[in-house]
Amino acid sequence: MGDNSFASINFNDPESKSVFKNQSKMMCSRFKNKNENSFINNIEFSKNNDGSLLIYGNINKSFDIDKVYVKYTAANPPTFSSNFAGSGLPYPNEDIAYDSTPNRGIVEVINNKFEINLKYPNSYYINMGSEYVIPHAKIVLVDANNNELADVKVVYLGEGIPFRSLTWPVQRNWSNGAMFYKNYDLPVRTQYQILLDSAYPSINKVPNNFWGLMPPH
Repeated sequence: MGDNSFASINFNDPESKSVFKNQSKMMCSRFKNKNENSFINNIEFSKNNDGSLLIYGNINKSFDIDKVYVKYTAANPPTFSSNFAGSGLPYPNEDIAYDSTPNRGIVEVINNKFEINLKYPNSYYINMGSEYVIPHAKIVLVDANNNELADVKVVYLGEGIPFRSLTWPVQRNWSNGAMFYKNYDLPVRTQYQILLDSAYPSINKVPNNFWGLMPPH
C-alpha cells in the first residue's frame, strides 16, 4: 500500500495545491455555476499533523456590516473497516455522504481572511450512481443571522481515493470489450520492480489507463 492512508492530497506535487487547476474539468457540472460572485479567492490548503485539512483564503469585497462569516460544508470522511476491499469506498448518494457530517460549521472572517479545518471528505455518487463527485467543500459568506451574502464557492480538494469504486471504473470503455485488460506497452523489469510498480499508489491518482505499470489481471 505504500504510504497512502486513503483520502490524502499529493503534497509532493506543487500543482496539487492549485485548487482551481482542474476544477472545471473534474468537478460535478451542477457546481460549476456557483463560483462567479462568491467574493472568495486565493484559496490554498495544507495538511495538519493529525491528518486533517486546513483551508485558508480571503475575501475581496467589503460589506456594510460588523462581522462576516464563512459557512462551510463537506461530505463525511471515508469509512474504514477491518478489510481492505470494504474500506474507503465512495458514498452511494449525496444524502448518505452528508448525513451527520463533522465537516460543517461557521468561522469568522478576520482582516478579510479565514481558516477552515476539515477532515478530508470522501467522494460520492449522484444521479443514481451514474456521476462520480470528487472530494470538495462548499463555502459561502454569511452575516451574523446566517443570511447568505454571496454565491456558494465550491473548492475542489483533489481526486477520490484510488481504485475505490461502487461501479466499473471510468477508464473502462465497454466498446473495447476485453481489450480493457490489454497493457502490452510495459518495460522489461525485474520481478522486484514489477512488485514496486504494482504497489497501491501513495497519492490520490489513478493512471489514465487504469493499470499504470501493473500487469493487468
